Amino acid sequence: MKKAQKTNINRVMLDIVIVISSCAIGAFGIVAVMIPNGLTYGGISGIARLIQTTLNIDYNIMFYALSLTVLMAVSECELFTLRF
Repeated sequence: MKKAQKTNINRVMLDIVIVISSCAIGAFGIVAVMIPNGLTYGGISGIARLIQTTLNIDYNIMFYALSLTVLMAVSECELFTLRF
């Protein structure tokens, strides 16, 4: 394997580890700090939290439903599609 390819693979693996670690820290902050203390925040998480509070629907279900809705809306928009 060439040195450049090996360096690129190492860089990608490091990026994956950083992204997974960041997601885990963010999830811990939401579940362990924000929700038990009744705090609300912005974005999809905040909207899901407000719906959970007002309609008494599970936070996880609302978060994934809203995330999938946004993902489908963005994937339909031609501005964000990738063309190879």
